[in-house]
This record gives sequence, C-alpha cells and structure tokens, in this order.
Amino acid sequence: MEDQVVYIKEPCAEDDPVRFLLDLYPAPAWTTGPGLTARFRDRGFRNWDFNFAQYRGVRADGVCAVNVPLPGYAIARIRTGQFLMEDGTVRHLWREDIRASAGVATR
Repeated sequence: MEDQVVYIKEPCAEDDPVRFLLDLYPAPAWTTGPGLTARFRDRGFRNWDFNFAQYRGVRADGVCAVNVPLPGYAIARIRTGQFLMEDGTVRHLWREDIRASAGVATR
C-alpha cells in the first residue's frame, strides 16, 4: 500500500472518541511544494487530525481500520498518534516520530 498510512485500532466501538494526528514534514526541497499552503509552510508541516469516519474507516468485529492518503511530495518525517479531547484538554494516548528516507519510513 504505497502513498498511504494505515491505522488499525482494536478494540474499537462505533462511537469511539479517539482521534488520530498525522503531521507530515516535507523534505527540504519540498518546503514550498504543492499542497503546502502558507499556513502549513509557516508551521513547517502539514497536519491532519481525524477519526475513522472521516476516511470511511472499516469496522468489523470490534476492529477499526482506515487508509489515509499521503500527498505527492517527498516526506522527511512523520509524527503520528492517538488522542482524546477531555474537557477541552488534549490527552495523548501515544505519539511516535518516524523518519523517512528515500520513500521508506523508519523508526
């Protein structure tokens, strides 16, 4: 599955409040590339916060899975994780930084 990130969560209910974050840091040559609006260039990365329903995730037997498409520019680093919003406060369940080299993500 090229050009996408796959998220799987188990157990997962229909009304699961968990959201995911996906921050994409472009390779230096792409910092002004396509898909990076001024807001994203100012921050240095492109961010998606989403839940399974936004990408038509699949639910079966208490497991949720979703494929999130990646942009067409080279990525140097990915930060991803899961979080909950509780009383206006973000609580991270996990976060991970992944380095990408020649199109291959490594930890």
